Amino acid sequence: MTSIRLTLALVAGLLSTASAVSAETTYDCSFTSYTRDGLVPERLILALDTQTGAAAAFDGVIKAVHNAPIPVNSTQRSASSWRLDWNLDNIPGHLNRSLTATYKVNLNTARNTATIAVIVHGYDNETRGTGTCKIIK
Repeated sequence: MTSIRLTLALVAGLLSTASAVSAETTYDCSFTSYTRDGLVPERLILALDTQTGAAAAFDGVIKAVHNAPIPVNSTQRSASSWRLDWNLDNIPGHLNRSLTATYKVNLNTARNTATIAVIVHGYDNETRGTGTCKIIK
């Protein structure tokens, strides 16, 4: 529980602005993967400020690489749909090989659902999953 609180504090710190009014929402998303390769996280914490477009993400792989939430790119697709994407370098891989992956998440803020695609650079596979999200802040 302490780990989750610390993570929320770190995510909130990434999105803090000088504005007294914020449209920041933090989502705790649980995903089901279409494959068994382990690239789609079972749990992903996303923070999004719909006024500024600032966003952050945190999961087990981000923790292994950065040990803290990271800012991510966001694009509003419609009134209730946002695209969040980021690249992660230096992911520990098989046979002491470092991997780079691109993550793409489509977050539906009206339905609290998300889809995810993970592409590991240098490989042909694209791993996908779907999930549901709970608002936690």
